[in-house]
Amino acid sequence: MALKNETKNWCVAYYSFDALFAIDLVLNFFITIPPNETTSEMECDDRIRIVREYLKTWFPIDFLSIIPVDPILRLVRGQSIEFC
Repeated sequence: MALKNETKNWCVAYYSFDALFAIDLVLNFFITIPPNETTSEMECDDRIRIVREYLKTWFPIDFLSIIPVDPILRLVRGQSIEFC
């Protein structure tokens, strides 16, 4: 949670990191799957398989990491939402 004496620099850094994680989330839908070490399979560039694998593995964690918790909690408490 944000502290009341949070500086503007920290606020900008916080939202910048969220933006970078959001970009990373989107890019992961386009990155090939590395070859399986136990088989002779090559790198997978099948878009549907990449999306399915990502949605089953790291997507939930990546998605949860970009949820702006502070503004949501302020909204739930009936407080005004302030962005930097």
